[in-house]
Amino acid sequence: MKKVIFLLSFLCLNSFVFAQSVKISTNTANTIEAGKPNKIEVAVAKGKISGIARLQLELPKGLKAMEGNNKEALFSFSKQIVQILWIQLPNDSIIYADFLIVPGLNYSGNAEISGRFSFIINDKKEEVKMQPIQLNISGTGEKSFEKYKAPKENTVLPQKQASTQPKPKENIPESKTKSSPEIKKSPVAEKTTPAKKETKLANKAEVNKKEEIKTSSPKINNAIEPKKNNITFKIQLAASTSELDKKQLSSQFSYPIEQIKEEQINNMYKYTTGEFLTFKEAKKAMTLNETLKGKAFIVGYKDGKRIDLEEAIQLSK
Repeated sequence: MKKVIFLLSFLCLNSFVFAQSVKISTNTANTIEAGKPNKIEVAVAKGKISGIARLQLELPKGLKAMEGNNKEALFSFSKQIVQILWIQLPNDSIIYADFLIVPGLNYSGNAEISGRFSFIINDKKEEVKMQPIQLNISGTGEKSFEKYKAPKENTVLPQKQASTQPKPKENIPESKTKSSPEIKKSPVAEKTTPAKKETKLANKAEVNKKEEIKTSSPKINNAIEPKKNNITFKIQLAASTSELDKKQLSSQFSYPIEQIKEEQINNMYKYTTGEFLTFKEAKKAMTLNETLKGKAFIVGYKDGKRIDLEEAIQLSK
């Protein structure tokens, strides 16, 4: 028992020491001009940390980001968040990443960029925050940069759902509910309706199978194949506090409407496509569709529930 306690305390202390040894530094011009791209370089002294890691930077409203020169990492920018992901960290004790920011022409003044570097040690996620980057954007724009705020859950959404539910109609006249047995006078209709539903479902199933064979999308639909630790990966196309038009998403990203799925997570509508058994398959699918570049990103699931991408990649190994 003492050995087990000693081992656990050693592992905790070891991860703490690793986390404390990670240092993040940045290099960029303090004053930049609105409308012109400017490079931001980030250096992470990671020491002996290996495996999967992610650098996340939060940009204020008014700043846009573009991919830089990161050969060994994946870049994405969505909802004012820059993410640079390493599936396997390089052996170098110091790693470098860079990207470009472009201030909007309508903006000027001070802007702050915060960020953090996350990694996994002994199957435990650790994070190290970096010193915020302070920028002064010169220009004639009248808008000021809004400090990044994590999206809050919208309380309007449940009210919208409640208004669309037909429950009040069901409870209005009791006479209508009592008269429902009169409809059951025709036994023939009762017997035939299930058959019609079954044939419709069968026809839909056949049509779906034919569409899946015809489409050249890299989506994986083989649910029979066992998934390691029940881990899957999807490509997220968009997210919003209100419902989006799937037809518009279909034309924007060149995916059939049937392959775009909608789900609600923390009162947010999120739209994904594909279901991949490995991160590599999801990454390959993204490279085949140029419309996804800089807009979509990969998300991870366990037992059908969304989890942190780093954790999903780690569990799928």
